Amino acid sequence: MQNVIIRFITSLLCVMFASLASAESLHGYIAFSGSEIRFIDAKSQKSYLAKAGTQSVQNSIQKLKNYDFISGNGSLRSDVIVIDSIEFVGLRRLLGVWQAEDAVIKFIDFSTVSIFFPLAQPASSVTAEIETASSHAAFRYALAPSVGNSWRVFFSDENNVILGLLNVDQNQASIELYDPNTGEVGKSILLEKVKTAHGLDLY
Repeated sequence: MQNVIIRFITSLLCVMFASLASAESLHGYIAFSGSEIRFIDAKSQKSYLAKAGTQSVQNSIQKLKNYDFISGNGSLRSDVIVIDSIEFVGLRRLLGVWQAEDAVIKFIDFSTVSIFFPLAQPASSVTAEIETASSHAAFRYALAPSVGNSWRVFFSDENNVILGLLNVDQNQASIELYDPNTGEVGKSILLEKVKTAHGLDLY
């Protein structure tokens, strides 16, 4: 009987600790200090030591830079945030103004992007192109983990959702948009980061 009681108490404690360590939603920023990874909660601004709970999460974290944003699930275990999944990310290096062949694209924040279509005649600068654009479109967008160095990207407005694949570094990026009917790449867009005269990113 004593063994039965001990097993029951042990099982009960396991359930209790499992409940305490159950996955919760994570919304915050990733920061790197040497080999250490920290998670900064977006709401409380509290910083936690963090580690990846799976190899796929580790692969995604390795593609992030200081203070990139993540949204996913994880749990607090012995003062360490274990990140079990990453659903969406926000890349600081993507923010700002990018020049495409036939448009200017401005990533305003981690979820909003505007596309400006300049007048037929060339403008004196990218800023002038934005100010004198013949039309522009505003979209919501989201980035999600993908294989390799790419990120899945979703553009949406009131009527449509466009899927694609994004590759980005500090000064160049490319977006491949999929044809919704065939699933094949329908359009490839090459982007170059626009800088100010002092070499700073234009926002």
